[in-house]
Amino acid sequence: MRPHHLTARLWFAGALLACLLPPQLRLGWWLPVHMLLLGSASQLISGGQIKFSSTLAMAPPPGLRHILGSLGLLNLGAALIAAGRLSGTEAVVGAGAAAFLTGTVWSGLVADTQWRRGLGTRFRVTRTYYRLAGISIVVGGSAGATLALGILSDAESRLSHHLVHMAFNLLGWSVLTIAGTAITLLPAVLRVRAENVGSTWAPWVTFTGLLTIVTGLTLDLPLLAAAGGGGFVAGLIPFGLVALLVGQRPRRFPVPVSALHLLAAVLWLFVVAALQVGSLGLGNGAATRALWLVGLGGGSVVQAVLGAWSFLLPMEMPVGGELRRLHLVAFEKGARTQVAAYNIGLILLLLSLLGPSPAGTQAAGLILAWTAAAWGLFKACTFVWIARWPSVGAAATLWWKPRR
Repeated sequence: MRPHHLTARLWFAGALLACLLPPQLRLGWWLPVHMLLLGSASQLISGGQIKFSSTLAMAPPPGLRHILGSLGLLNLGAALIAAGRLSGTEAVVGAGAAAFLTGTVWSGLVADTQWRRGLGTRFRVTRTYYRLAGISIVVGGSAGATLALGILSDAESRLSHHLVHMAFNLLGWSVLTIAGTAITLLPAVLRVRAENVGSTWAPWVTFTGLLTIVTGLTLDLPLLAAAGGGGFVAGLIPFGLVALLVGQRPRRFPVPVSALHLLAAVLWLFVVAALQVGSLGLGNGAATRALWLVGLGGGSVVQAVLGAWSFLLPMEMPVGGELRRLHLVAFEKGARTQVAAYNIGLILLLLSLLGPSPAGTQAAGLILAWTAAAWGLFKACTFVWIARWPSVGAAATLWWKPRR
């Protein structure tokens, strides 16, 4: 995943810089949001599916041409979509959507091939999550392209179609991948034994809930959409129980920042999944959009990216054990403040979007979340240098001292 991590960090940095542009240049919040989710998160999702499929299936690594080829299309697609939207050129947007979707299908097929080539069967449920996530991004991406190309003219159709686009991309592509990955990544970052996952029906129930949500939105049937939201929650319960059991296991070492971000991402996922039942049932599209954009996009997806970087980047460095421990501890600099500031910022931002709030609430939330995300990105780019700080060496001595 090293090429994926590199390009994802570049897109993440671009998104943070885009936040500083005037609103008319960044198309409101469209540009930074799509740079984060389409550029950064989607590349890590695609690369993560390949990596974890290879690892869990105990399969030989795929060919480099598949990794770089699919990643190249993802980057090209995201760049063309952004350029097309900024310039108002529909043909460029269409070409970008085609390239992006081709890249996601390619990487999904590579990931699925790894399961067929491998011998591991314990975590086959992850394969199901990944397959359903792949279907979701194809449908969600196609819906987004339809919106960008201006095929829908009336405002009501565009609003419902926009929610469908968000549902498949966030509830499907992102959440299903997070669920399928976290059942093994979370125990790894906490350094505890993984919990056995026997609920092979869970991803299908979750996906059925998603389809029901989308059907209700498309047909303007709020109660049907709310019922789908309830089914979505039901499908997530086994995953939540696994995360809860893993989080409660006795540990020999402190909880790292990677686990804090991942656990917070899971918590945001369940909070949004529960609250969306009400907003969907009331037909409140604005509230649903705010929950998905801030709660899922920022709270679950972007936060999962920050948590994954804190663990995967040091673990993929070709160094010895002692230096790797320093690299891991480098991410603990300001970690508690980072996690707290980021999540408090998202809470303030969400409250400002859901209803009346004190003046400055939204600005304060944006500043807190932006600053914390920028600090997390800074460490993701400079942890090798930070690991040389004397304070990190001293902290590592205490950090890796096992608890009795």
